[in-house]
This record gives sequence, structure tokens and C-alpha cells, in this order.
Amino acid sequence: SKPTKINTFGLGNYEYIPRIQWSSISNQLIIQTMNRHQDSLRYHLVDFEASKTPFHKLLYTDCSNTYVDVNESLYFTKNGMGFYFASEKSGFNQLYSIDFEGQINAITSGEYDVIDVYGPSQGADYFYYSRASQGGISKTLCRVNLSSMAVEILSPAEGWMEASFTQGMKYFVGTYSNANTPPLAALYQGNGQLIKTMEDNQMLKQTLSKLTLSEKTFKTIEVNGVKLNASVILPPNFNATQKYPVYFNVYGGPGHNEVTNQWDGNDFMFHQLLASKGYIVVSVDPRGTQYRGAAFKKATYLQLGKLEVEDFIGTAKYFQSLPYVDATRIGIMGWSYGGFMSSLAITKGADVFKMGIAV
Repeated sequence: SKPTKINTFGLGNYEYIPRIQWSSISNQLIIQTMNRHQDSLRYHLVDFEASKTPFHKLLYTDCSNTYVDVNESLYFTKNGMGFYFASEKSGFNQLYSIDFEGQINAITSGEYDVIDVYGPSQGADYFYYSRASQGGISKTLCRVNLSSMAVEILSPAEGWMEASFTQGMKYFVGTYSNANTPPLAALYQGNGQLIKTMEDNQMLKQTLSKLTLSEKTFKTIEVNGVKLNASVILPPNFNATQKYPVYFNVYGGPGHNEVTNQWDGNDFMFHQLLASKGYIVVSVDPRGTQYRGAAFKKATYLQLGKLEVEDFIGTAKYFQSLPYVDATRIGIMGWSYGGFMSSLAITKGADVFKMGIAV
């Protein structure tokens, strides 16, 4: 058959077509288009069923006074006459459905961000997703009943839950960890009922139990009028009457958090080594990081590097004020965007940071 140019029937002005997705039910296509400034994301329906000439309809435009993220989480409804998508239009990343008449319904709501969007069950009774919890440091697996809108939590506890589903969402492999517990992988039914533990990492736990490890703890610190999430590892046999140097491990850029309630593997063990040598190891997520709503994430829009380094300097000054911290020995290390942050910290914050490593 002869190919047809889709833009000949009115997608309008756009710079990018970031995603194209076919319906699994009908001969219909959803196209996302975006302007160059990336503050407008439009959803187009292209229907090839109606006639030999494809029918086009603009269904919805997602706008922001900063930027809109491309939607990676689009799933068609059971009847093929609509789709599910995620949007930050409420101020937090939430799930919505839209039909091909343009009617939008909220699937989730609240002051938390949806993180992973896994999709609907085979009969479209439930929709599976994960959301931020514990103020943005944990990831909780959930499903919502699409009839009653009742939400069920499928994670075994607060911490970090990754999931991989079979087709139709009848089963999933869930991998759970927290900051001080190695991952446990298990097979579950779609309702969260445990079928079989696949890997409990008992050998690793036994090995670690023979070491003198310090617990990673979490706290909220108010800096520059904003509450920030921080993690802290104190030296073993910590004595509050002594003075300890502080080592900051940072990233700070959009799309990645350091302060998460999940097993951190090699970095966790390296930080334990530093703690064993007498260092307090700290991470903090400044303004511009994720899982705390659109305003917090997008605060650094058009001024990358400014607020983040102010928050790192402010956090370092907070720790300098603690009686058990050696205020003259504050260091900072970061990789990639974190290297940018470390470089700024030892220039703009030269009076606070004695040492910096930029990878």
C-alpha cells in the first residue's frame, strides 16, 4: 500500500514527535507532539478505521509554565476508545484516563508523585503503578480499582519496591529493599499475595552481620526556608562529645535522587568504610530533585546550579553548627551533575567546604 504522510492532515505546528503508539485493539494511533520550548505536549488521535483517509483529532494539550515531560506511560483502555496517561497538571504526577471525546478522569490523586506506571490488568479491573512515599524517599507499589478507585498497597513495607509483571498483570516479580536491608526478590500474585521467595540474600546478610556497620538514617533539614531530605551514616561507636569531619555525597540534578530508602550496594559499603575511618557521611537532595511534586522539581528551571549549590552550602552550614562536627573539615564529592555541584561548592562555598572531588 502507498504510505500516507500524517502531517498532511493537520497535526499543527510542532518541533518534535517524541512518541508514537498504536492501539492493541483497533487500527488507531496516538501521537505526542511537542514544541521546541517543551512547555506544551499534545496528544493526537489518528484513526485509520473510518475511511481510506486517516481521521485526525487533537485530544488534549498538557501545558506548563516551565516544561512538560514526555509521556512514557500511555496505555489504551479496555475498549480501545481512550487511554491512560500521567500528568503533573495537579502539581503532582498523577494518573488520568481520557476518552476519544476528550473527557478526562483522575485515576489517582494526592500530594505525592506517581513514579512507575505499569498499566491495567487484563480485565481492566485494576491499574498498577508505584508512588513516592515517606516524603519522597521511598517507592511503594500500588494498584487502584478502576471501578471503586480504592487503592491497595502491594509493597511489604516502607522502602523501595521494583516490579516486573507478566502479561495481563496476573503475576509479578517484586524486588524489595530498604537502606539497610539487601534486596529480596519474590514471585507474587497480582493481588500482592506471596507465592514464592526467589532470592532472600541470606548469605549476604550473614556476611554483613559479622561486620560493624552503621545504620543509615534519614532526617528532614530546613535550609533556605525549604525542607530537604537527607541521609546520615555516623561512625561506629559514635560519641557525641567528639568532633567528626563530614563527607557529602551529592548529585543534585533533575531526574535523580541520592536520598532514597533503598539498598545502595557498593556505595553503601564504601560509605561504611569512610564511617569506620571516623567520617560522618551525608547525602541531601536539594531543590530541583524529584518525587516531591512539580514545583520542587522545577524550581531550578532556567537557573541550573544556583539553588542546588545554595542548598548544599546551607546543609553544610547546618552540620557545621552541630556540636559533634568539626566545622573546619567539611568535604563534598559528586559524579556527573554531582561533579558540577562539587566544583561550584568549593568555589561559591569555599568558606564552608575544605575538600571537593568532582568526577
